[in-house]
Amino acid sequence: MRKTADSVSALATKVQDTVRQTQARLGELQRDLVDKTKYAARSTDTYVHDKPWTAVCAAVSAGFILGLIIGRR
Repeated sequence: MRKTADSVSALATKVQDTVRQTQARLGELQRDLVDKTKYAARSTDTYVHDKPWTAVCAAVSAGFILGLIIGRR
């Protein structure tokens, strides 16, 4: 009985360590994703301010193509 309790305790400790490591890794991934998203938003904002007509044409083109695809259904 004592051996089983020790095994379960060791297993519980391993599981807790794994959970902590996973939480830490997910936190890092979340921070990286937020940083990349903010960078993309800043880059897009800068591009749109520097070249507004190009951005408008791209948006109109994307809307037109999307409309064609949806209209075929």
